[in-house]
Amino acid sequence: MLEAADATLTKVQKNQILQLILEQTVLPGHGVPGGPEVMAGQAQFMVELRKAVQSAVDQGGKPTDLAKLQLPDSVKNWVGDGLAAQAKDAYEEITQGKPHGEILGGK
Repeated sequence: MLEAADATLTKVQKNQILQLILEQTVLPGHGVPGGPEVMAGQAQFMVELRKAVQSAVDQGGKPTDLAKLQLPDSVKNWVGDGLAAQAKDAYEEITQGKPHGEILGGK
């Protein structure tokens, strides 16, 4: 949504909109409701996941090696049963240079 308005919104306006969004209650797909910390925690999890997968790729790792993936304790709260699939998706994005949706045939 903000991407379409990118050309007309100033950086200050974008930050104001983002702040309004972050002040709201977040209802995740699972887990307990929260505030901005839910979004921040999830974002940090994705950053750490991608860094770990990138490191594995840089060391010649293959998708089967991702089962041993270790993430920092700071994001352990976000690690669930889907970690292997998330790591595989990140691996495909990194090695193919495309977002996962595009890999699956979307645009």
